Amino acid sequence: MTTLFGRRVELQIQRRGAPESRTLAGLRVVGRTKRSVTETPDASQLTVFGAAEQSLRDLQTPNAVVRVLAGYGDQLAVVLAGSVRPGTLQIVRQSGESTASMEVVDSRVVVRAAAVSRAWDQATSSEIASWAIDAAGLSRGSIEFGSEVQYVRGFVASGVVADVLARVAKDSGSTLVIQDGIVSMFPVGQRRRASSLIFSPTSGMVGSPRRADEGRVEVQSLLAPSIRPGDGYRVEAADLAGDYVAHDVEHEFDSWDGPFYTRVVGTRIR
Repeated sequence: MTTLFGRRVELQIQRRGAPESRTLAGLRVVGRTKRSVTETPDASQLTVFGAAEQSLRDLQTPNAVVRVLAGYGDQLAVVLAGSVRPGTLQIVRQSGESTASMEVVDSRVVVRAAAVSRAWDQATSSEIASWAIDAAGLSRGSIEFGSEVQYVRGFVASGVVADVLARVAKDSGSTLVIQDGIVSMFPVGQRRRASSLIFSPTSGMVGSPRRADEGRVEVQSLLAPSIRPGDGYRVEAADLAGDYVAHDVEHEFDSWDGPFYTRVVGTRIR
């Protein structure tokens, strides 16, 4: 854990099958992560300075889970979670200190590799989604369909779990989000959850909101670790003020004195 002007970052490493994670304290941790409501798996860049040899061995363990919690004071939230992509971990030792750089991929990579095969004579979207979540070994978040679908002519799940969940989401008019091992669905165009988060000149917003592609609006602020794609938030500014739902969320963090920002691209709620 490192604190500078209230900022705080914790790094956790958990080997597969281990009951508890290892928490690295007092190190410099630098990274960038982007999350999106799209189906493209999120990849994050992470660099850790000065990790002990045991921690480095843990990082090299296949399917080890890496988590970064960041924020200010006691207000921490997960900004990065996943497994180290094979072949991307690079360790440099110089002057008695190690620097470990890696790419971390989220749980959607796992569900794209989990092949399944099952058929139902009749089923509902809820039944199929629950089965697919269990088959991938993931956790169930908030599941709210745009409309419950009755597959009266049957349903065949063949391929990988991610494709099965994506099909159910599309059929039911829902947005699928798989992050940090948790599967959530919510009606297209709606917020996954309401949020009291406000971006304004007095609450850490950096600069002014600006228009982005496809009619979306981008805001940048001091690190806001709790916001996730699908969340609602409010923008208070001279221009482009209103209520929005997040589409892309990008965090850039440095536990010492580098960038500590969040960038959100969202769509105005009509």
